[in-house]
Amino acid sequence: MQQLSDKPGLDAMRSLSIGGAAVEGTVTTASGEVQPVKFDYYTPTLADARGATTWTDAQRAYDRLARNLADGRFVKR
Repeated sequence: MQQLSDKPGLDAMRSLSIGGAAVEGTVTTASGEVQPVKFDYYTPTLADARGATTWTDAQRAYDRLARNLADGRFVKR
Protein backbone atom coordinates (compact mmCIF):
# COMPACT_ATOMS: atom_id res chain seq x y z
CA MET A 1 0.00 0.00 0.00
CA GLN A 2 2.92 2.32 0.65
CA GLN A 3 3.96 2.02 -3.00
CA LEU A 4 0.50 3.21 -4.07
CA SER A 5 0.81 6.22 -1.76
CA ASP A 6 4.31 7.03 -2.99
CA LYS A 7 3.43 6.77 -6.70
CA PRO A 8 0.11 8.41 -7.53
CA GLY A 9 0.25 7.04 -11.11
CA LEU A 10 -0.22 3.48 -9.87
CA ASP A 11 -3.72 2.11 -9.94
CA ALA A 12 -4.37 -0.68 -7.44
CA MET A 13 -6.86 -2.35 -9.76
CA ARG A 14 -5.37 -1.78 -13.24
CA SER A 15 -1.60 -1.62 -12.78
CA LEU A 16 0.27 -4.74 -13.93
CA SER A 17 3.18 -6.43 -12.24
CA ILE A 18 5.00 -9.73 -12.48
CA GLY A 19 5.12 -12.37 -9.80
CA GLY A 20 5.30 -16.08 -9.19
CA ALA A 21 6.21 -18.49 -6.43
CA ALA A 22 9.01 -20.64 -5.04
CA VAL A 23 8.32 -23.95 -3.29
CA GLU A 24 10.79 -26.14 -1.41
CA GLY A 25 10.00 -29.26 0.56
CA THR A 26 9.44 -32.99 0.23
CA VAL A 27 6.88 -35.20 -1.46
CA THR A 28 5.99 -38.66 -0.22
CA THR A 29 5.12 -41.00 -3.08
CA ALA A 30 2.44 -43.69 -2.98
CA SER A 31 5.17 -46.25 -2.24
CA GLY A 32 6.34 -44.24 0.79
CA GLU A 33 9.50 -42.90 -0.81
CA VAL A 34 10.35 -39.33 0.20
CA GLN A 35 11.64 -37.09 -2.59
CA PRO A 36 12.99 -33.55 -2.18
CA VAL A 37 11.28 -30.90 -4.30
CA LYS A 38 12.52 -27.43 -5.14
CA PHE A 39 10.62 -25.47 -7.76
CA ASP A 40 10.17 -21.87 -8.77
CA TYR A 41 8.47 -20.02 -11.56
CA TYR A 42 8.24 -16.27 -12.06
CA THR A 43 6.61 -14.59 -15.01
CA PRO A 44 9.53 -13.30 -17.10
CA THR A 45 8.00 -10.11 -18.55
CA LEU A 46 4.94 -7.90 -18.27
CA ALA A 47 3.89 -9.17 -21.71
CA ASP A 48 3.56 -12.64 -20.17
CA ALA A 49 1.55 -11.42 -17.16
CA ARG A 50 -1.98 -12.61 -17.86
CA GLY A 51 -4.92 -12.51 -15.55
CA ALA A 52 -6.93 -10.06 -13.59
CA THR A 53 -5.86 -10.80 -10.02
CA THR A 54 -2.80 -10.25 -7.91
CA TRP A 55 -2.27 -13.98 -7.45
CA THR A 56 -2.49 -15.13 -11.09
CA ASP A 57 1.28 -15.59 -11.48
CA ALA A 58 1.53 -17.51 -8.20
CA GLN A 59 -1.38 -19.74 -9.27
CA ARG A 60 0.39 -20.42 -12.57
CA ALA A 61 3.54 -21.45 -10.64
CA TYR A 62 1.57 -23.85 -8.41
CA ASP A 63 -0.24 -25.29 -11.44
CA ARG A 64 3.10 -26.00 -13.15
CA LEU A 65 4.45 -27.67 -10.02
CA ALA A 66 1.29 -29.78 -9.69
CA ARG A 67 1.57 -30.95 -13.32
CA ASN A 68 5.21 -31.90 -12.77
CA LEU A 69 4.37 -33.87 -9.66
CA ALA A 70 1.41 -35.60 -11.33
CA ASP A 71 3.76 -36.69 -14.13
CA GLY A 72 6.26 -38.05 -11.61
CA ARG A 73 8.79 -35.26 -12.18
CA PHE A 74 10.20 -34.21 -8.82
CA VAL A 75 11.82 -30.93 -9.73
CA LYS A 76 15.10 -30.08 -8.01
CA ARG A 77 16.66 -26.77 -9.04
